[in-house]
Amino acid sequence: METAQEGIVVLQDRRLVYLNPRRCEMTGYTKEELDRSLLTAEYAQGCVIDFLAGIAARA
Repeated sequence: METAQEGIVVLQDRRLVYLNPRRCEMTGYTKEELDRSLLTAEYAQGCVIDFLAGIAARA
């Protein structure tokens, strides 16, 4: 997952559990910046939208 070209985020109870380097590049935030706070519903929703858009683009 560390070298994946896709951004990967793992959330548990709206808390960031894992974030790969590509997702950091996509958001412009460092892992440390995202680790320090709870993720907002908007950020989590954005991850889902990005994920679904990626699937649609491959179809």
